[in-house]
Amino acid sequence: MTVCGWSFESGLGWADSGWTQIATGQTGLSTVRRASNTVTFDNSQSFKHYKLVLTDLRNATTAFGMQVSEVKLGGALSSNAKAASAPSLGDLKLVSAASVDNKFMDIKTATPGLLFNLEGAEVLRGLNFTSGQDSPQSDPTRYALFGANEDLAWDDAGWKSVASGATGLSPARLSTSHVSFANEASYRYYKLVYTEQRAIMVSATASPGANTKNGEGVDKAIDGRHDSKYLNSNKVDAGLLVTLSESAVVDSLTLTTGNDGPDRDPMRYVLLGSNFDLGWADPAWTQIATGQTGLSTARRATHTVAFDNTQSFKYYKLMLVDLRNASTAFGMQ
Repeated sequence: MTVCGWSFESGLGWADSGWTQIATGQTGLSTVRRASNTVTFDNSQSFKHYKLVLTDLRNATTAFGMQVSEVKLGGALSSNAKAASAPSLGDLKLVSAASVDNKFMDIKTATPGLLFNLEGAEVLRGLNFTSGQDSPQSDPTRYALFGANEDLAWDDAGWKSVASGATGLSPARLSTSHVSFANEASYRYYKLVYTEQRAIMVSATASPGANTKNGEGVDKAIDGRHDSKYLNSNKVDAGLLVTLSESAVVDSLTLTTGNDGPDRDPMRYVLLGSNFDLGWADPAWTQIATGQTGLSTARRATHTVAFDNTQSFKYYKLMLVDLRNASTAFGMQ
């Protein structure tokens, strides 16, 4: 949540830049229905108009929308709210050449990122990102940082590029990642742009000629469970097509072995990508990576393969080939 205030008699519009930020943080709401939670924060400023931004739904992919039963500000008896939506705000710490942890003096939400200024010009050489309490799909996965020595508007062409890349945030909640970069330029004002959010695998399609058993279809490959599996008895050219919620840079592949049949484990993979919904055999696929899967003979064991990639795609083709023992294996799993 983010709370902002405005003192004058006429109210501001939702997107007006004149709002003063008062507080931001976790709502602390539990999964218990019709349960209340109070959040306290330091504030000595008096306002007549308030803007409350409620973001980061518990599960944005399944939720019909945002809902609250009631909102109460401080000791106020009632509230006068207008429906709206706004981008979420991530937790951030700056790492400068002069100090390990540099607190910012002022911060403003923007779409999609942050504008902030320091007490004085600093040479920044790192960022510490902390994920929220829930909604991993809201995590920024890539960023671009810009600097200036004058207070510029978000879209001003005067911003100078400082660094860009992956945030390194894991899907684990309340986890922190550190990003360091080379920089010698000193700036007082910084703009952080979230250039990509964590994509979600929304659907999977089996490779052509797939022969799967009941309950062991291709959808089990992306259901996030280790007690299910995708079993394809067609051992030739086996794999799957995966569609993401949005284009994303994929630079690793995590596979988990099935509950039985180690001879069915694929020993090699080929990963390809596209921003067009291509068929399996279409020659327009762009190859991203190929190599050993590194799977062990342990059952329900997970292994991650990392590779270099800077290209962003929405559609991915994963070929899982060279079974551990193709002569005895019933199929690929």
